[in-house]
Amino acid sequence: MPLHVIEQQVFAFTHCETGQMLCEHWGLSKELVDAARCHHDVSLLPAAGPLACLVHLSDLLCRVRYLGYGYDEIMGVDLGGDAAWQILVTTCPALENMDLVRFTLDIDGAMDQIVDTVDSVFGAKRVAAPAAT
Repeated sequence: MPLHVIEQQVFAFTHCETGQMLCEHWGLSKELVDAARCHHDVSLLPAAGPLACLVHLSDLLCRVRYLGYGYDEIMGVDLGGDAAWQILVTTCPALENMDLVRFTLDIDGAMDQIVDTVDSVFGAKRVAAPAAT
C-alpha cells in the first residue's frame, strides 16, 4: 500500500499536506507548493504545471525502482498513460515521440549511479528490492 494512503488512514493527513504547509510557511512559490502537495496525484490540481508533473513522475520512477528509503511498495506504472505524462506532452509535443521503453531501460542501466546520487543526498542505503518470485 502506498505510504501516503497509510498516512491518511493512520494520521488523517499525509506527507504531501505537510510538505504543502512547509512550502507555504517558507513563502515558496505556488509552483513548489503544488509540487509538494500533489506529487502523488496531479489530478488534485485544476491545471498541473510542468514542475508538479515532473516531480510526480520522478517520484513514481523512484518508487518503482525501490528508492523509497524506508518502505517498499510493489507497483506497476504505465508511464505513457499517466496523467502527468499526458500533461507534459501537451506542453512539450516533442515528448510524444519519446520511446518510453528505451527511456526506462536507460534508467535501469544507470541505477547504480542513481542510487549513489540519491544515497549521497539522504546519507543512507536504500531498502533492498523484493526478491523476484
